[in-house]
Amino acid sequence: MNYVETGTAKLDALIAKVTLAIERLREYRTALISAAVTGKIDVRGAAASTPTASHPIAQGNALGERATPEFRQGPTGRDPDP
Repeated sequence: MNYVETGTAKLDALIAKVTLAIERLREYRTALISAAVTGKIDVRGAAASTPTASHPIAQGNALGERATPEFRQGPTGRDPDP
């Protein structure tokens, strides 16, 4: 195996791990939303501490990417900065 193939194999393995982590987080998010909607967990106090569009994390991340619309909506369910 040469240098490029070794590097590519490492990147492929990392991509697979990240993809699996993203899938698990999406499953967790779905389960959490379901539990909140069905009343299995109490989230009334969490709305006050949820970051909104004015929060630094909602403005973007270390890579300079904008936050997703779902995250930016905040506790009101509306995008404060359309």
